Amino acid sequence: MTAIDYFAEKNGNPKPDTSQLQWGGTLGGPVIRDRAHFFASLERVTIDEGITINIPARPELNATSVEKTRVWNTIVRFDHQVTANNTWGVRWLRENSPQFNQIIGDVALGAAREENDVDQTVITSLNSVVGNSRVNTVRLGCTQEDVSFGNPCFNE
Repeated sequence: MTAIDYFAEKNGNPKPDTSQLQWGGTLGGPVIRDRAHFFASLERVTIDEGITINIPARPELNATSVEKTRVWNTIVRFDHQVTANNTWGVRWLRENSPQFNQIIGDVALGAAREENDVDQTVITSLNSVVGNSRVNTVRLGCTQEDVSFGNPCFNE
């Protein structure tokens, strides 16, 4: 899967340096024994994906390059049992995934663009046991996405 692309080889372009690295970790446990707990997760993904630009009508624009993706994923969770019949919790999820040197379609390297993307979600919940056969749940959530596409100068 890391061999030089057919068109890159045929056009005499070099093989782009590609790589993928992924790591992460989690942490969690009780804050108050049998009453309150937390959990957190962090993940990092870096991808350098080789791309080949092949424009038969303009062979001088043929090239190879690397599209870079740098992702941070974060999750934080907290749950609390206030009484035997009442619990509440909150969750926060965030992804920051900028992508650099994107080539979309058959365009020259000068038309490369960047994507700046940050997504977040927050959810809170309150659960109450009301009698032997009923549970009342109230949830509030909010999702936000901040995304922009453009040439490198646009996103600075």
